[in-house]
Amino acid sequence: MSYLVLASTALAALGLTALTRRLALNSSLLDVPNDRSSHTTPTPRGGGVGFVGAFYLAVLVDSYLLGGQLAGANGVAIVLLTLPLAVVGFLDDRGHVSAGVRYLIQLGVALGTIWHLGPAHVPWPEAFAPVQTYLSVGLAAFFLTALINFYNFMDGLDGILAGCVAVQLVAFAFLLKQPLWLLLAGAVLGFLPLNWHKARIFMGDVGSTLLGASVGIALATSQASVTALAPALALTLPITLDSGYTIFRRLLLRENIFKAHKKHIYQRLNQSGWSHGKVAGTYVGLNLVLVALASLLPALPATLGALGLCLACLVTAEVYLGKRGRSVSVDPPSGG
Repeated sequence: MSYLVLASTALAALGLTALTRRLALNSSLLDVPNDRSSHTTPTPRGGGVGFVGAFYLAVLVDSYLLGGQLAGANGVAIVLLTLPLAVVGFLDDRGHVSAGVRYLIQLGVALGTIWHLGPAHVPWPEAFAPVQTYLSVGLAAFFLTALINFYNFMDGLDGILAGCVAVQLVAFAFLLKQPLWLLLAGAVLGFLPLNWHKARIFMGDVGSTLLGASVGIALATSQASVTALAPALALTLPITLDSGYTIFRRLLLRENIFKAHKKHIYQRLNQSGWSHGKVAGTYVGLNLVLVALASLLPALPATLGALGLCLACLVTAEVYLGKRGRSVSVDPPSGG
């Protein structure tokens, strides 16, 4: 029965995404290319409505008709708690919601979710015992809002975010014993055929922020031990390391980190000549390798191995991009 639910969720997401695309085209809801874009033709946006809607519907069906085989006891609560985030993302895709309002909603969703589900176990020093619950909730909420934004930053190339998150969610279902995320993974996989290069629709904020929140909820509310949680946390490195490193690099260059840009590693690889599919495939492939490490090795070697591998990839990418940039700068112009 579970396999039927997952297949139905994927098909529902595919159908809802196709419908969303048609409605976006009819209403001219298009992402028009600008100097920060990685695409060259106007493309419908807001496709996250398709997989978010399919995920929510699957959770409700599983919870009320199938006894919560996959959604578990917290599935409906997660739908209700994340709904404001999806609504604000939907509105932002269709107009403009200020950054301040968006962050307040993100923070409210994070605090409400962490408070309701409980934060992950953090071994605080004994001196913090009287306030450790509040510290744990605050730390988890900060972590969750950071992931929402980091994942949103990575939704700038066809298929890259959807592909990586689908892999991560399947892994969380087994590593953290949270089968709920199989439903969202199935929905994202149903969306992916229309989002892989050349994308026929973009997920928009309604999709990217929900994905970031879901990954954050899976980790920040897990009741697994820190040792067991570490390899799962390491699965986010292809996303979080790129985003975190880019912010750090821009700070060093004294750039305004709140200004839109095209300086993520994945964007710079695309600008260097890599196709959308090659960049996205590399990131998804790296995530699959990290899942293999987390599944086959003890927690500490898996975590350290993941961190070492991702750092090595980051250094290799910077060396490659540096050489590529110097090569382009000295090449004579073609044509005549």
